[in-house]
Amino acid sequence: MDKQQRDLVNRMGKDATIMRFGVVLPTEGALMTEHHGSVRSNFQKFTYRYDISNKEAARGIGCAASTLSQWISDSYRGDVDKLTRQVNRWMEMEARKRDIRLELPFMPTDVAEAMRTIAHTACEHVKMAAIVAPAGCGKSMVAQVLAEEMNGFYLYADEDVTVKSFLERLAKLTKATPKATSIDAIKSAVIEKLLRSGRPIIIDEAHLLRPAVFSRLRSIYDQAELPVIMFGAYEILNRVDDRSTGRGQMSRRTLQWNALEYFANVEDPGGGSSSQLGKPLYSIEQVRALFAHMPLKLTDAGLEMLWAIACLPDRGCLGTAKDVLDIAYRSFGDRKAVGLDEIEAILSSLFGTRAGMVIARAKEHRQRFRKAAA
Repeated sequence: MDKQQRDLVNRMGKDATIMRFGVVLPTEGALMTEHHGSVRSNFQKFTYRYDISNKEAARGIGCAASTLSQWISDSYRGDVDKLTRQVNRWMEMEARKRDIRLELPFMPTDVAEAMRTIAHTACEHVKMAAIVAPAGCGKSMVAQVLAEEMNGFYLYADEDVTVKSFLERLAKLTKATPKATSIDAIKSAVIEKLLRSGRPIIIDEAHLLRPAVFSRLRSIYDQAELPVIMFGAYEILNRVDDRSTGRGQMSRRTLQWNALEYFANVEDPGGGSSSQLGKPLYSIEQVRALFAHMPLKLTDAGLEMLWAIACLPDRGCLGTAKDVLDIAYRSFGDRKAVGLDEIEAILSSLFGTRAGMVIARAKEHRQRFRKAAA
């Protein structure tokens, strides 16, 4: 660990000693009455401030909601000291996460606008669409914005979703009222509710859907005659490309768009010269504007490096750039301008032994597109 990294870790360590909502409690021995009272008081202020229900808090703390209710009313008969420490620890960690969570505003970048164009085309022609962009590129934000713009139904997929749970979630979203609890009854109610409504179903992380769920989604599309827009990783293109089997049922229904066929992939060794790369995922002006709301100064070299990081498709894109600025903000605030050295030290903390490769790729990106712009 070099001096730059040690300084960064030391600053982060000093920040960790400043309590947000938690109470400084003795690490050993019994807690006093005032300790319990202070934690309860802070807990009530914290949950009120962030509109957190007791049920949600209990889930984060790792106890039953009824147990937490007893602790709040000072009627808990179990190990009160242990639970008080658990509540205090959860509250402090949650406060820290919320304190440094700097949300990115939606901005019509080239990538976002391309995704929106495909989605709107799918809606106009009542098609399915499979949209692929690198992780951290803002797919979820675009999907949610589109759901609002189009009066659509947004669902976040995960691999644990069964056919029935998927249909139940869709029925709840669409306010469909099944006549029975069977899969067929729920599906029929959803189709009846959505029939020719034109309101799109928008699936985030669609590549995680099980084949059986995917099949039901296609059936709903066919019978309800409404657009289905799927955002996901590259695997989703393999799922919809069934031409090799001779059927082509999915491929003929689905518009397919992959960001890296249109934007530069500096991490691809076969990418060729700058003139053959295509344009970057983001322009430096777009990255500057996306992070302009943050109370943090960047040197010109620091901004260029942040832009290069955002344009690396296999390293988290904007998500990683945001993580870098979160740590920089926590470490430096607006006390100094964050430059190349500070960003490289933060990347070392984020990527460990892989940081050298990330930094090298980012520098390569800067050099290639500087030449292309010259």
